[in-house]
Amino acid sequence: MAGTESSETPILKLNLLVDKEKNEVVFAQAGKDFVDVLFGFMALPMGTIVRMLEKNKQNSAPIGCFNNLYKSVVDMDKVDFTTEDCKDMLLYPRCNLMRDEFKVPEGGSDELFVTPRTSFIISGNMKVEFASLIRAIKILVGLGHNNFDRLEEMFVDVNHEEVLSLLHCLFFSETPFTDVFLKKHSSCGMTRSHDMPNLQAQDGGEAGPDEVVSLTLFVRKQDMKFLYAESGQDFVDLLFIFLAIPLESVWEITGCNIELGCIGNFCRSLKNLSSSGSTNASSNTCMLPWQYRLQKSLLGVSYLNSDGSPQLTPHCSSGFVKSGVTYMVSDDLTICIKKKFEVNLDDIEEHEINISKTQAIGLLRASFMTATALTTAFESFLPKKPKEEKL
Repeated sequence: MAGTESSETPILKLNLLVDKEKNEVVFAQAGKDFVDVLFGFMALPMGTIVRMLEKNKQNSAPIGCFNNLYKSVVDMDKVDFTTEDCKDMLLYPRCNLMRDEFKVPEGGSDELFVTPRTSFIISGNMKVEFASLIRAIKILVGLGHNNFDRLEEMFVDVNHEEVLSLLHCLFFSETPFTDVFLKKHSSCGMTRSHDMPNLQAQDGGEAGPDEVVSLTLFVRKQDMKFLYAESGQDFVDLLFIFLAIPLESVWEITGCNIELGCIGNFCRSLKNLSSSGSTNASSNTCMLPWQYRLQKSLLGVSYLNSDGSPQLTPHCSSGFVKSGVTYMVSDDLTICIKKKFEVNLDDIEEHEINISKTQAIGLLRASFMTATALTTAFESFLPKKPKEEKL
């Protein structure tokens, strides 16, 4: 049973329905507290998720390019940032409200994400619904379980370790409960590749100077292979703000069509329960603390002022890294201050590009789903690879 080898007190209980022949979890039945923990994942900034999973060494598979982004912040000196606090803000995203104490009024509800209900059914691929006999039968019939003799109940304890493993498998597995509680993570990290859906361009008219970021792409002439990019402060700030964006907002900003692991099913469940008035999910607008304001965020992010009131204008004159410095950005979003790059300059050609909101959103999605974010997001800016002549 999961959690029995740990000395820590179990924090949650979970009831699993298991297919004995296939050794897989058909669905889980859980109470409000467990579902609150799961939906709490959606409120975590991406930088926090990366840090939590990297501390749990057995779950070290990278999330797209986010691990490289996070490591780039770690490797940069504090003097490379506009203030000493900027580095810590990116490594440990947080807000001032975390210092405040909130008390539940007498007779009030202690609900977080879901309203108090008896229980929920969570399918093996992380679709969350209210528990009912009809929903349970639909799941069983949909999976071809006509013979209930091969099904059995399994009660498990859920500790801190299992919670982190479920968070990890949310990105890398299509069967998180099976991988965490039955296979002990043996297949967690193996997931089929997904095509990048087309991003619907939004015609907002000509972009103003605060809505465009410039950078230079360097490609190899021979095969037009992307090598790296050079940029100033604005582009690096744009990349680093990715770390402060909560998982739910990443999904919303990128068009609600990310299919990676079980992220799509899970996010849609939260949205469906929210539309029914059964959750306290946040609005579709990404709200970050005022400390994270950028002159050119491009993503349509809004900010909370220091007094907690919303600032609807998503711009200011601050930033994370120092201006007047040239940065090198690799295809996997490893970032460093420009240094000598050992390559024959005659073999390289430069392409200066300007990106606006649509490209920035595409870059966020590519950073989440691929290990080649710049190639994936900016491929349309590059010349086509020359065709090889047949002999």
